[in-house]
Amino acid sequence: MQSVVRSMVLLGVVTLAVAPAFAAELRVTGFIDNTFPRWDKNMSSVDNDTTRGSDYLFAGRTRNRTFFNFVASDDLRGVLALEIDQGWGGQGSGRVSGDCPEASAAFEFQNCGFDNGIDNLVLELKQLYVDFRVPQLPIGNRWRLGGLPFSVTPLHGLSLYTMDAGGGDVRFDFTEQVSLLLYYVQLEEDNDRFQGSVKIGEDYITGGTVMLKPLPGLDFHILGVYNHGHAPFGPALTGTGGPFNGINADVTNVSTESRYYLGFDARYRIGNTSIEPQFLYLMGNRKFSSASAAATGVSDIDFEGIQAFLLGRHTLGPWLFAARAAYVSGDNANADINNRGIGTRSNVKGFRVLGVDTSHFFGEWLEVLGKSDVDGVGDRDLRRMGEIAKLDRFGWASLVGKAEYKATDSLIIEGAAGGVWT
Repeated sequence: MQSVVRSMVLLGVVTLAVAPAFAAELRVTGFIDNTFPRWDKNMSSVDNDTTRGSDYLFAGRTRNRTFFNFVASDDLRGVLALEIDQGWGGQGSGRVSGDCPEASAAFEFQNCGFDNGIDNLVLELKQLYVDFRVPQLPIGNRWRLGGLPFSVTPLHGLSLYTMDAGGGDVRFDFTEQVSLLLYYVQLEEDNDRFQGSVKIGEDYITGGTVMLKPLPGLDFHILGVYNHGHAPFGPALTGTGGPFNGINADVTNVSTESRYYLGFDARYRIGNTSIEPQFLYLMGNRKFSSASAAATGVSDIDFEGIQAFLLGRHTLGPWLFAARAAYVSGDNANADINNRGIGTRSNVKGFRVLGVDTSHFFGEWLEVLGKSDVDGVGDRDLRRMGEIAKLDRFGWASLVGKAEYKATDSLIIEGAAGGVWT
C-alpha cells in the first residue's frame, strides 16, 4: 500500500511539473549538409599509414544538427540539440565503411556509417540546458544552466574556449554600454565513474568577461579566466578539444595546474572597415608529481604564454577583403617543461587554449593545412596544424589574406593566400 501511495504522490508531482509545458511553443531549427572530401598522396587524416604514399581517399559525410527550443515565455525556455554525423565510402587504412574502426565491433554488428541497411545507434546529444531570466532583478539578466555552448570570447569564438560542456553562465546588462558575462564550466568530475574505477581529477574553468561599448562602433571586451587542472587527466582534456590541445605527452609528470588568462578582445567598425585586435596572456603554475620532483629536485614551473592577432576587413560593393597577422608563443625543442630531467629547464612558454570545438580560429583561410568544413575531421596530426593553430608545442606566426566575391545571395567565391612560420 505504501508503494501505491508513493507512486500516486510521485505521479501527482510529475503532473504538476509537466502541466506548464502544455502552453509552451516548440521552435525547431537546424541543417543537413553533405561533403565529399578527396585526398591524394595519403594526406587523409583518417589514414596515418605513412608507408602508403600513393594512397588516395574519396568518401562522403552527411551531418545533421537539430535544435529544439521549448519556449514557455520570454523569460523561460529549454533547449535540446541533437547531432547525427555519418561517414560513408572507403575511409582509408585500418578502417571499414563508414569510418568505423574494425576493433569497435564485429562487422555484422557495427553501429556507425551508412552501410547497407543504414540502421545504427549514432545519435549524439549536443546540448541540453534551460535558458531563463529573473524578472525580479532590477537589471537585465539572462541565465543558462546545463549542457550548453560556452564561448569566453564572444567577439571571436574558437580562440580560447568555445565548447559544449556542463555548467552555467549568466549575462548582466547594466546599461546599453556595459555588460558582464560570468561562467563556470565543469570539465571533469573527481568521482567514481563506475565501481572500482580510477578517479579522474577535479577540473574546471571559471571567469568573466566585461563587455564595453565606449564609442559608437567599438566593442571592447576585457576578460579574466581561471582553469584548475588536477591529474589524472581524462581523454576529454588530453585530447584535441581540451586544455592540453592534443600536445604530445604534455601531461607527463604533471600533478596540478593553475592557469590564469588575462587580456582583451575588440572590434571597431568604421563605415565599411572593421579593425579587430586580440591579446591574451597566460600565466600560472604547473606542479609536478612527487616522484619526478624527488628525482630532479624541481617541484613546479610557471606559465608565460602569449596569443595575439590583428584582423582587418573591408567591404567594397560585392567584394570583401580581409587580412590577419597572428602569433602564438611556443617552447623550444630542448625545453624541459615536463620535469623529465632531460634538456634545459624552462617555464611553459607555449600558449595553450582551454578548448576549441573542431578547429582554432587561426586556421581560417588556411584550408591547405587541414582546416575546412569539407575535410576537417577533428584529428590533430602534423599535416593538419591549421586546426590547432600551432605545430605541437612549438607555436607559430602566420600572415594570411583573403578575398570574397558575392556573385549571388547563394554563391560566394573565395580565395586566400598566406604563410606560417614556426
